[in-house]
Amino acid sequence: MSEPVEITVNFTAEDLAITTRHVGRRKPKRLNAFAPLIVFLVVALSVGVISSPLKNLQSLLQPRSLYILAAIALVAVLYYVVRQVVRRQKYGFFAKRYFRNRINESAALRDPKSIRFSDAGVRYADRLSTTEIVWEAYTEIEETDDYLYFYTSEQSAQIFPKRAFSEHGLEMLRILLRSYLPPDRNLELLA
Repeated sequence: MSEPVEITVNFTAEDLAITTRHVGRRKPKRLNAFAPLIVFLVVALSVGVISSPLKNLQSLLQPRSLYILAAIALVAVLYYVVRQVVRRQKYGFFAKRYFRNRINESAALRDPKSIRFSDAGVRYADRLSTTEIVWEAYTEIEETDDYLYFYTSEQSAQIFPKRAFSEHGLEMLRILLRSYLPPDRNLELLA
């Protein structure tokens, strides 16, 4: 039986925004690589640049057609780049502002959380509620430089800022995780 680890933490808007970005990056992005091509094809087909020249290949090679195709391709690539920048901003400034407002509006988010890691699982407690989660509920545990992510599904994670742990506490938690997390679960620890 491993020694239980207890921490008390106040989650910040930055903690929640970073977690949203981290978990959001795990989504499969199969179509993102094809976004410029898809936009190009949709726009090109809608203006008839591709459909009519296919009847006459020689007209497709005319400078005017090539300029139009190049302009459409440029618009498609710009759309993709702008979309990626907006997405990063959404998880940056806007996410922090959103979570800051949520924290200010909710006593449950403002109050410090007491968290206990033991052989039974993880127990959260604050002045309003107590929640216990058994180790079998976690599908994956990932450690980064600043956080521990305990995944209950592909797109849902509980976070624990490493700043809340002492060095001894963090090492004891790693031992506890290796002991009690089911062997078929993914465990990615830094040490």
